Amino acid sequence: MKKNKKQQASNYLQNLIKHEITLCQEILSQMAQQEYSMLAGDLEVHDQVQREAQTLVKELHILQKKRKQWIGELDQDLKGLFDRFDEIDTETPLLLEKHKTLIFNIKTQKKRNDTLYKLIQNRGRLDHANKALNSEIIYDSKKKKPLLITIDYPEETPS
Repeated sequence: MKKNKKQQASNYLQNLIKHEITLCQEILSQMAQQEYSMLAGDLEVHDQVQREAQTLVKELHILQKKRKQWIGELDQDLKGLFDRFDEIDTETPLLLEKHKTLIFNIKTQKKRNDTLYKLIQNRGRLDHANKALNSEIIYDSKKKKPLLITIDYPEETPS
């Protein structure tokens, strides 16, 4: 009976984390769109995407709070489940690692977006020809609209 209860708790936790991972992926995608819109000089799109991302962030915070509250309310016997994972539950540690990596990537992307936004606010639209930006633009076949703008940022490593 105790093993069944432990498995149910583990499954519930995995489902919560999977939902958080999905939200993190969506947030990261929105943030990448924000970066691209700033690089393309379209701050209206940036603002629209940012509003959409804020809704996802609020949903993520609610879900994280729910997960922490749920863990806090567990029986003492089941709390040990989260102190150590046995060989039966190999998925939860992998999900937690993926979650941690996504949160790190979101924080990194936020720093990049904030830096770009401040730069644009202080200096106006970015000049992609500026060598200091270390950027490259790939245009569509008609050479009218940029398809891809790349900027090399210094690499950071997860802590």
